[in-house]
Amino acid sequence: MFVIALIAFINQFYCQTAIPVKMNGFSESSTEMPSFIYLYEILEGVKGVKKFVDIISISDQGDFSLPQPKEYTRVYEIEAPPWSWKVIVRPDGVEKDTLSLIKPSVGVRRLRGNIARAVWGNDHPLFKYDSLRLLASVLDELVLYDRMILSGAVGGARSFADTVYIDSIHQIFEKACLQLIESERFIQEPYYSDLVRSRLWQWRKDSGWGSEKLNEVWCEEMEFDTSRSIIEKARSPGWCSSWIEVHGDWYKGVEHLDSVDMNVDELDFAMWWWDIMEPHSLASVWWSKNLDSPLAELRSLYGVELWDENDLESKLWTTPSFDLVPFDELYGDWSVILVVKNGSGTSLKEWIAFRAVENSLKSKRKDLQFVTLCIDGNQKEWDGLISKRKSISETLRWVGADCRWLDGLDINSIPQTIIISPSLQVYSTSSLLPSNGLGNVLSKLPR
Repeated sequence: MFVIALIAFINQFYCQTAIPVKMNGFSESSTEMPSFIYLYEILEGVKGVKKFVDIISISDQGDFSLPQPKEYTRVYEIEAPPWSWKVIVRPDGVEKDTLSLIKPSVGVRRLRGNIARAVWGNDHPLFKYDSLRLLASVLDELVLYDRMILSGAVGGARSFADTVYIDSIHQIFEKACLQLIESERFIQEPYYSDLVRSRLWQWRKDSGWGSEKLNEVWCEEMEFDTSRSIIEKARSPGWCSSWIEVHGDWYKGVEHLDSVDMNVDELDFAMWWWDIMEPHSLASVWWSKNLDSPLAELRSLYGVELWDENDLESKLWTTPSFDLVPFDELYGDWSVILVVKNGSGTSLKEWIAFRAVENSLKSKRKDLQFVTLCIDGNQKEWDGLISKRKSISETLRWVGADCRWLDGLDINSIPQTIIISPSLQVYSTSSLLPSNGLGNVLSKLPR
């Protein structure tokens, strides 16, 4: 009996602290299913600044667990390069469903940050929000031509626009949004209500609402949103995007702080937005006088920082023989790193040019060393790249699709050239490619 009670307690504890997640759409081949995901928390909804939280291993079947927030709703980014999923996770054990991360059937456009779809159960607010987005795309197509006429994009034929029809479509979408916002589930879920409002404000703006009408309706609707602090709103992506739709250009033409006419509760946010979009002395003066603003802490966030020499001294990478080698093997000389992936034709072309640059400089600069860095995520692709070496003397290293390396060295594309100083400082994270003048850059490095 004691054992049964203990198991029940453990299961209850697990359910409260972990959220089950399933990767879907990946082949059963172990060469495609990611081995790890990299978990970030997005700290605010304007710049999307995020902090690294954890590396979580994935089973061969594509299963893993996310930590359950305890205090407040969090926005997570889950990354398994090249794919990325952004999810809102509510606290206090509210999330009962398994979260499914879907791999899109289309190809990737970038090395990382290719947004994919996350799905909860049919009774989850995200499912209902996705249904609203589908409705919006259908209605957008119905009024597209009339909107183009009104905007003047198809010549001077504004009189041909069916404004009655446009208004009827607008009423359909407005009603759908308000029904969702006023439903019991969404009243209790401000992050999801904010997403619905964001889509509604975007619709209103696309429908031709001017700034005066947008501001008027904003003030009317925000009178009832008094239960959250400005910092709680700043954490909500939907609230931030709604505010930006309405007030995104507020600072243009402002010449004196005394002339700023804005809701006091939103003034911190407005100054933050001004400071981001168009840094100005007036915004700096305001912040110098308001260091106790609730948003001051968020303003100090800059996201993931590049590694410095102290970080790099402790890093390890892998050789073709799978030996772990300290990064400080590069200490003492200038190092140029070409980041490549197997299967990338451009990478292979630049690797050829990389060898040519090395050969042209080896008699002139004895203080240069050349490294090819593979960021393929599995051993099969890594083996494929090893086979393309022209000589075993080529320095080839591997870090896999490890987001810590991608963040620390600011690797955002392939091929990419990184220059490291003799003291292991990151001199450049995006220098010219070998085929486009890298040799000239390297020849001018300080001796």
